Amino acid sequence: MTDTMTTTARKPPAASTGAMGWIKENLFGTWGNSVTTLGMIALLALIVPPLLDWALINAVWLNDNATCRQASGACWGFISEKHRFIFFGTYPFDEQWRPLVMMAMLLTLVILTLN
Repeated sequence: MTDTMTTTARKPPAASTGAMGWIKENLFGTWGNSVTTLGMIALLALIVPPLLDWALINAVWLNDNATCRQASGACWGFISEKHRFIFFGTYPFDEQWRPLVMMAMLLTLVILTLN
């Protein structure tokens, strides 16, 4: 007669799987990774709040030159004035439908391949 041992399947510890496992392995796996991760978090804490303040909170969204000169934030009003030049450059106005169609096709392909 042979003895058979029955074992019950157990789940792996939560700290070694899922998001916490990935964070532990990739961001804090070694002391070098830990120092780099903490340094990047500190750098982002210094850079992101002033950037958000400049780009969004103190920004001027209307196309008004006087207000833009007085503001301490970004001036986004030029986007509405220069959007065609930003998208198409000096491409002839009557032919701008061509790159627009290509951008739409490329965007469609990117969306279709995300599955």
